[in-house]
Amino acid sequence: MTPPDDRHPGPEHALGPWQEVEFATVADPDAGKLLSDPTWIRYLEPFLGRTSGIAEAARRLGEPLDAVRYRVRRMERAGLLEVVDERKRAGRPVRLYRSVADGFVVPFEATPFVDLEERMAEVLSHEVRAFARSAAVAMRGSGLEARRVYRGPDGAVHQEAAADEEALAAAAQADPLEALSLLARLPRSVARELLGELVRFARRVERLEAEPPADASGPVRSYRLMLMLVPEADGPPT
Repeated sequence: MTPPDDRHPGPEHALGPWQEVEFATVADPDAGKLLSDPTWIRYLEPFLGRTSGIAEAARRLGEPLDAVRYRVRRMERAGLLEVVDERKRAGRPVRLYRSVADGFVVPFEATPFVDLEERMAEVLSHEVRAFARSAAVAMRGSGLEARRVYRGPDGAVHQEAAADEEALAAAAQADPLEALSLLARLPRSVARELLGELVRFARRVERLEAEPPADASGPVRSYRLMLMLVPEADGPPT
């Protein structure tokens, strides 16, 4: 693993406050493989830029202690974690772990993927599967399992849940659920304007989660949102 450097993307789009973080660039393929897997990143999070014991991390993640211990040792062997301190207690002291850097840059050559399309497909597949499962559970609960495919009076082909007026009325009282997928031909300047709106929307969601409106009502639960805007690639998928 090479020392931290300044080779990072500029402050644009929906990037976080990366300028304030010290990064290490990953060269070891084993470390690159772990950092390319969203499941492993989840287990890294309690130790990324923070110090934690294994038991604390297991409680935070809601995972069995042995499962977290295995992954911590694996990440330690890969050079991502290190023991930084010990907490004294009766018997054996508790080891405290922390990531070797507060952030990591993973060059493509350090990942296990054949090409960039494979990497994006792998990363997005985790989100898509989680979204699909949550949507299926919500749709079954709302009786929205059937679908309609038709050309409407507007001339467009529509694909949607086969909901009648009664089902729509019932859905209005349940947890909100919607999935929208669009393919639109737009000038680049308009697409960039839409991108800005998506980023502002995401920031608004973050603010609402941190501080809900005083007049908010109903139970609080997690909602999954996916926001993507990309230029359509020419030719068929590889």
